[in-house]
Amino acid sequence: MELVIGLVMIAGAIAIIGYPLIQKDIHNLKVKPAKNIPLGYEQQKEIVMSSLGEIEFDFNMHKLTVDDYQELKALYKERAVQLLKANDKVSGVTEKDLVRKLEEEIEADLKSLKGSDDNEKG
Repeated sequence: MELVIGLVMIAGAIAIIGYPLIQKDIHNLKVKPAKNIPLGYEQQKEIVMSSLGEIEFDFNMHKLTVDDYQELKALYKERAVQLLKANDKVSGVTEKDLVRKLEEEIEADLKSLKGSDDNEKG
């Protein structure tokens, strides 16, 4: 009798666990496609600037080679310059000014990162 109860319990457990795995039409688990909502200027700028800061940080932590660092930094600097050019606020500014402004923002971000690291250590 104990053997029969044990076998029924095992069969029930297998059925409960296996049922979702063999279902052909699972309505609740369908993946919905992402909506391609364009990001605003400030969001794009924040992403690019934080990426540049992370690249600098990783290079200073010796996680990136010099070649990788230069390649990534050039790529993201170019994207940042494109964003700055596209923004109406900087119309009439030369590319050199945009690059200088970008460098200043990167340095400010790095200083704030270093400041927060020092506060955590202290």
